[in-house]
Amino acid sequence: MRIYLGADHSVDEVKRQITTHLETRGYNVVDCGAAAENADFYPAFCLLTAGQVVGDLGSLGIVLGREGNEEQIAANKVLGARCALGWSVQAAQFARAHYDAQLISIGTQIHSADEVLAIVDAFVGAVWSVDEADYKRIDILTQYEINRQEAHTQRILAGVRASEAGVS
Repeated sequence: MRIYLGADHSVDEVKRQITTHLETRGYNVVDCGAAAENADFYPAFCLLTAGQVVGDLGSLGIVLGREGNEEQIAANKVLGARCALGWSVQAAQFARAHYDAQLISIGTQIHSADEVLAIVDAFVGAVWSVDEADYKRIDILTQYEINRQEAHTQRILAGVRASEAGVS
């Protein structure tokens, strides 16, 4: 399984530990950044990580930051991404098993290195339950995303048409 990993520059050491941990377990880890020279642009690397996961069916993603909230918010801006906040082992398991989350965001200053690795293991080791009730809830969110995207596209097309017609 391929696992994409994106992080705030301040957590490089933890990212290296996670990479080694996962690679020794046979996972293919892809580093999506952030590099020190792009220190202030962590949202771009979270968006890149989420985009890679959404485009690579069956893969997972992990985004890391000091407390994880801002990385989760950024990753969830990608159409089709479901990124959960990994604040505990149980939350990480539930995120995969009940919500089919493809990404998890972990705060590395909130958790010890051992806790971070336990959360990672819980997330990548869990399997979606494919429970009908869970599926229905996920479908509601998916339909909302699709409808929102279609409405946005229609607004853009209406603006283009109005511009072409000389209407301001």
